[in-house]
Amino acid sequence: MTQEIEQQSYRGVKCLHCTQPIPISPFVASIEAEVEDEETTPAKHWKCQVFNLRCVACGKEKPYKIGEIREFEGEPPTITPRTEPASAYFHQLENRSRAASA
Repeated sequence: MTQEIEQQSYRGVKCLHCTQPIPISPFVASIEAEVEDEETTPAKHWKCQVFNLRCVACGKEKPYKIGEIREFEGEPPTITPRTEPASAYFHQLENRSRAASA
């Protein structure tokens, strides 16, 4: 008796900075589907072919092309919530710059 194990996969791009996979949003997936459907029509050029994504692993944001989207095996990485608000981070940077100036 053979059991079929269903492989999980997701659509995404490879981070240009750290090369980790980044899952695309449903909105980008819908644009990708529309562009593929309208490949032979001139309307293809009216659709946005570039989108920005932030990597879950390294935190860098880069622009990606629709053509760079591919299938990845496994589960998409989850976003871990920040432990401190962004204002606390900027406050730390401000204190460092003051100390460097003194």
